[in-house]
Amino acid sequence: MAGAGGARPLDGLRVVELTSQRCTLAGKLLADMGADVIVVEPPGGSPMRGHEPFAGDQPDPEGALWWWHYNTSKRSVVVDLDSAAGAADFRRLVSTADAVIEAEPLGRLDALGLDWDQLGRRNQGLIWVSITHNGRNRPDPPATDLTVLAEGGPVWSCGYDDHTIPPVRGGGNQGLHMASQYA
Repeated sequence: MAGAGGARPLDGLRVVELTSQRCTLAGKLLADMGADVIVVEPPGGSPMRGHEPFAGDQPDPEGALWWWHYNTSKRSVVVDLDSAAGAADFRRLVSTADAVIEAEPLGRLDALGLDWDQLGRRNQGLIWVSITHNGRNRPDPPATDLTVLAEGGPVWSCGYDDHTIPPVRGGGNQGLHMASQYA
């Protein structure tokens, strides 16, 4: 993806990604285009580090192939957002960022004083991307990749012309991937 002289399109940009299965591909795409993406993991690491398969078939947070697939080209830091010190660390990190990508539950970052309304004022050029099922104005109902695809419309084209036959579910996390690509 390097252009003439080895430069990549997003070289020099810093992105803070709050680790989540919903937004991890968005961070990967930006990192692969040159952005300095810093993944913020909770104490104990991202839950994605527990996804199988593991290298050598040995459960190990450092050997989770799912994690490595989506987090190449990124750096990682552990921050406890629920602690005063961790919140201060996150504020400092965001103050140096060009963008934040997150998929936190509705109200969580606001309750911690770490949402767009509070951090965006401190960093006027900050771009804040929230990947949610229903935006930031109403809670996310329980959802799966298939229900998200159905709500968004792509399921209509996954199947047969005879719509009395149920649609065919695509493989992987296509709804999450599509959201990440648009983000």
